[in-house]
Amino acid sequence: MNMGIGNYGAGGGDREDVDSDDPPNHVIVRGLFGIEPAMQDGRIDICPAFPAAWTTASIKTPDVAYEYSRVGNKATFRIHTPKAIVKHVRANLEGAEVVTKAEKDSVVTVALGKAPAPPGPAAHPPIMFDKLAAPEKRIAPLPATDKPRQILFDLSAAYNKTVEETFNQTGFIFDASDGPQSVAGWWGNPSLARGVSPSRVVNAGNGVTFLIAPRPQPDLGATPKDILAVASWRPFPLPGGAKLSVGARCEKLWLLLQCYVHPMKNYVVNGEVVLTYDDGTQATTSLVPPYNVDAFFQHFSLEGYPVTVDRMVLPGGYGFVDTRVSGAHADALGIECDPGKTLASVTIRATCSEGVVGVLGMTALAAK
Repeated sequence: MNMGIGNYGAGGGDREDVDSDDPPNHVIVRGLFGIEPAMQDGRIDICPAFPAAWTTASIKTPDVAYEYSRVGNKATFRIHTPKAIVKHVRANLEGAEVVTKAEKDSVVTVALGKAPAPPGPAAHPPIMFDKLAAPEKRIAPLPATDKPRQILFDLSAAYNKTVEETFNQTGFIFDASDGPQSVAGWWGNPSLARGVSPSRVVNAGNGVTFLIAPRPQPDLGATPKDILAVASWRPFPLPGGAKLSVGARCEKLWLLLQCYVHPMKNYVVNGEVVLTYDDGTQATTSLVPPYNVDAFFQHFSLEGYPVTVDRMVLPGGYGFVDTRVSGAHADALGIECDPGKTLASVTIRATCSEGVVGVLGMTALAAK
């Protein structure tokens, strides 16, 4: 794409000219120039988001070309499309809309709406993860007097994969790739290798105990499934969700989560935990990195308590060979329950691509 940016506009305002026959940059076309084509409906919407100082601008793409000029509170659009089409035109988000008839060339003059109010201060100050206190200082541990009330759930019947199958072997289509690839190895992601663990009990550092799948010595039979993995990710090799029965009144529920989170999907809802009570009411907790979920090879969840459960091999990349072995982790995430109701079930859902929600264990604190 060829761009020219300069002070060409009347009154010294900036101007941006975009002229290209190549597929246009969507950030510029849709965001800055506000072009939303709906050719299947015989229309195109135009609502730019130009800086206040700009008085002229122009763009040319295979679908539409327009010149913009502003004098005072009035903006004029000279629009051309290769075929006759209806145009919905506004000068900004608060401005009135003008709708043309189906035509190739249109000249539209429309008043600007009021300027949007400047953003206020952030609701939460920025958080520097490396400046936070360690999890054991930030996350309250389970009091020793409450430990006998723990209900440890056996998820053997719910596991559908091994961790190696989930992250090292299952093929997914990343948004920037054409064909299926495993999580391990994509842009330097490490692979997982669960070692021998005959004990099924994992004691998290926050005082919560989980049951997980054991790992026998090599050559002692097939490796048992050890993770309930769900994903909404093409070509959909994993289920999008799963329901786990509970049937008890609980004060709190902990999930031992081992997940994959793509860096581009931070601050996006990657999954949901839905608590369903016996009276039909529900409570939903969204899994949003970095607040309460993270990737198995890097702990950054603010609410999750890291629990080392696996070994991972860091692959070579960019011409370097790196076979260091270090610890992969799962997060013990606590979710408050209504102790006055019987918790009938817990549903785990995956809600976006390029993410895997994995459950290794589940423990509840029985209501008093």
